[in-house]
Amino acid sequence: MARAYLDRPRGQIKSWGVLVHFRYPERVGQRSARVMVDSEEQGLALRDEIRVLDKQGEDWLPPKLRRRLELRSQPTVGEMMMAWLDEMQDTRAANTLDRYTRDVSVFLRFLSDRYGPAAHPSGEVLTRTTMKAFWDWLGKPETSVKNRSRPKSKWEPRSDTTREKLLQTAQRFVNWAASEDEYRAFVQPIGKLYRPAVLRPRSTAPPFGPMASCVEAALDVSLRRALLLMYYTGLRPNLQVMQLKWSDFTFGDTGRAMLKMRPEICKTADEKSEARLIPVCRHLAVELLDWAKEDGVLIKEGKALSDSHLVPTRRKNRALRGRDVKRCWERATCGWEPDWRSPSMCFRHGFDTGLLERRADSHAVSHLLGHKDTALVFNTYADKKTALWERMVEALALIPHHSNPEPGGTKRTVTSAPADKGQAL
Repeated sequence: MARAYLDRPRGQIKSWGVLVHFRYPERVGQRSARVMVDSEEQGLALRDEIRVLDKQGEDWLPPKLRRRLELRSQPTVGEMMMAWLDEMQDTRAANTLDRYTRDVSVFLRFLSDRYGPAAHPSGEVLTRTTMKAFWDWLGKPETSVKNRSRPKSKWEPRSDTTREKLLQTAQRFVNWAASEDEYRAFVQPIGKLYRPAVLRPRSTAPPFGPMASCVEAALDVSLRRALLLMYYTGLRPNLQVMQLKWSDFTFGDTGRAMLKMRPEICKTADEKSEARLIPVCRHLAVELLDWAKEDGVLIKEGKALSDSHLVPTRRKNRALRGRDVKRCWERATCGWEPDWRSPSMCFRHGFDTGLLERRADSHAVSHLLGHKDTALVFNTYADKKTALWERMVEALALIPHHSNPEPGGTKRTVTSAPADKGQAL
């Protein structure tokens, strides 16, 4: 029950008000609140309204408390983020899921700065205005975690590319929440992704010559193996190259080899649903035989009797650090500086561009790189799978050897046949 009394101005209280004794939900006893009004007439009207609600058996609550309870009944942004990440586990690779987790944690930190550290914002704050404010917040140097360990004079703002990635992840989360039946009533879709106008120089792909110089500049054995694999395959650095195992390869005669991509190292759903087989460049096949001799790997009936990784590393996450590759680019005297967003992704971009410049078949290059239109290629050329394999082999034959990448350079050949069954290479 709620009881309301008109409270007249007295003493230091110069305004009219209504003193209300009401029952707090889910608690024993009553609370008191004084609702401020502008005049005696408004106070009498509010008092009569509360008494009518009391006769009808309905509870009256102060506006601020009612609003707070309504927000408490709605799912918070943090709860929706956890549900989104749980759903992304089934459709995204591990490294992509880790990036999503880091990005939404930055977005949640922005909401804490905007609405207070003790606030638990609900879905109604996820609007286009919030996205624009998030973009401006990302441009402030004091919001970057990397600047915490630096003196204030050396603080640097986030790059536009980093800001775009963080904003894109936040907007994907908002659009997902707006499409779910559970959260649709609390989140409004923002429609087309908010993309601020960012002017930056166009990235260029390195030719095979500078990439070969970068490979030769690698001083560490593991780093050189990783760069060679990217040079000859164009695979993704951390997700695929660093996760390759000896058991993924099948060796044939005269230095031929084939790679079978495991579903856990594939990125797109089309790659995971199909058994993706790609041929291996002859130059890389020779290098693989040399690496097998160094690691003491046995090859029996074309299969390596080892489940170890090709690129040894002591890091638990088996990550290829970008600064290590950047040092190789700096040591390489090739006259080309990488302006791509990642020093490692330069090899993938250069592999694609280099083969297309050499008139390689575009569908074959697409399948070698594992682009998302792989299923479209197989659906369109369902009766030409053999021809597609031959076109991939022809495309790989256009890659020059890393020791002499210039046109007309000599190519390394196989000096001996593969080892017999059970023989150590």
